[in-house]
Amino acid sequence: MTLLGAMMAVFIAAWCIMVAAWFYTVKHWNSPSRDDRRKGIVGMAITVGAAALGAVSGLVVEFIGGGW
Repeated sequence: MTLLGAMMAVFIAAWCIMVAAWFYTVKHWNSPSRDDRRKGIVGMAITVGAAALGAVSGLVVEFIGGGW
């Protein structure tokens, strides 16, 4: 597997993790329980981290692959 293929796999995995974490965040965000609110904040942090990882790996793919 080339670096381009590996970064594309990382991009797709990060996108899937981001979507799953976003659904987890939505589930726990408006709960009256303090523990559920904390779970929502953790889910949001994972969402933002996965989006950043996906953006970086996507930029690497675009740079190596020659852009548009």
